[in-house]
Amino acid sequence: MSNSAHSVIRITGGRLFLAAMLSTALLTLRCLAENYLDEAYYTKWYVQVETQRLAEHIKIIDGKATLNSTSGLDFYSRDAAQDYGYKIWNSVDPIVMTSNDALMAMVSPGLTEQGRLLPDVWLRKTSPTWFHVTGGRRFEVQGVELWIEVATRGDPLGLRYRALFLDFMHDVLIPLTPPVFLSALLAWLSLRRTLSPLTTIADVARSLQPDSLGQGIRIKGLPREFADVVGAYNAILGQIGKLITSQQEFMGRAAHQLRMPLSIMMLEVEKSEHEFARKISNDLSGLGNLVDRMLEYSRLQASTDLKREDVDLVELCLAAQLDLHSLIQTHKSEVTIVDGGDTVVFAEGIAVREALRNLLANAVVHNIDHTKIRIVCGPGAQLSIEDDGKGLQLGPSSDPFAPFFRGTTSATGFGLGLAIVKQVMDLHGGLIDCG
Repeated sequence: MSNSAHSVIRITGGRLFLAAMLSTALLTLRCLAENYLDEAYYTKWYVQVETQRLAEHIKIIDGKATLNSTSGLDFYSRDAAQDYGYKIWNSVDPIVMTSNDALMAMVSPGLTEQGRLLPDVWLRKTSPTWFHVTGGRRFEVQGVELWIEVATRGDPLGLRYRALFLDFMHDVLIPLTPPVFLSALLAWLSLRRTLSPLTTIADVARSLQPDSLGQGIRIKGLPREFADVVGAYNAILGQIGKLITSQQEFMGRAAHQLRMPLSIMMLEVEKSEHEFARKISNDLSGLGNLVDRMLEYSRLQASTDLKREDVDLVELCLAAQLDLHSLIQTHKSEVTIVDGGDTVVFAEGIAVREALRNLLANAVVHNIDHTKIRIVCGPGAQLSIEDDGKGLQLGPSSDPFAPFFRGTTSATGFGLGLAIVKQVMDLHGGLIDCG
């Protein structure tokens, strides 16, 4: 499977994320529009935020209110102090403390009147100019009732942006974040549960063997949509299984049908003393070898149960070397078998011996004479064959273990040797590679 393929969960998660971002953007635009298109709304938030900030710095000592820290309030005494002011009072002391008396006297006269102290939150513009405003709120600090009022002329330091941020938190992030995360979590859990049958389907599909394709994948218990897909997949598997069976039967029958005529032709050619009889005999011998390999390949493809027993890889290598003694002598090859230890394995000896014979024959035939071949058995159920020859010439998409594969068009043989080796490895659940 391609590494670039994205999972359904990732795709759905991405779409949910985009939807959340779109919702956030729309709510943010709404928040900005409420503040910048409605000055009264914006100034209300400003007054609430600034009076709350002052209230947090007030400390009651001996029943009197004082500012315990000016940290965060230094803008009341900086260069732009003339454009900011505050006033704090209660029912006992008409004025507890004040800043910028001139501004507060100008924008908020008569603050000691009881009618002016109601309602608990008040707001009014002091000029038609943008953000010239005064307003206040009633607080209870450590049991003492206080009224705090703030005023600004145009907010030159941009303190209103803090109010805008808090409004954004109140109207956008706080109400949106929990449902977004909860929706994402529920979507993730739901998708994992919904898609879990796909994992089972994939595991079963990977475990299918050519001789069990007709069994297909079990549909019972699957969601309807998955059942439809698996049903179509099973139909395709059934067709592929029939094609493989037909191919195996054809190859086996063709090989059997050819064996008898070839044997008769060999007998007749041996009786002839014609000069071309030897060449014909060699060609018939090659065809006989092809028929034998086709029969062996068909037998392995049709095998389902192996007759396993404890066999020694070193002994099987020695037997394969003995089988190919004449071929090795003809090519003057040097074969060395190394015992890597723990070489007894549980396998079908006949099949493994056939695989070793094919591997060794390839190393001998497809190299120059006097090739040195080294076979290392073990440790455990592993074996490697190395030689000092030219190696196997492979293209980027070549599969040397495919039936009838030949490295070059001029190569001798029929391309079934490595296919037989691969079939033996598959039957034993093993792996094979070449390099």
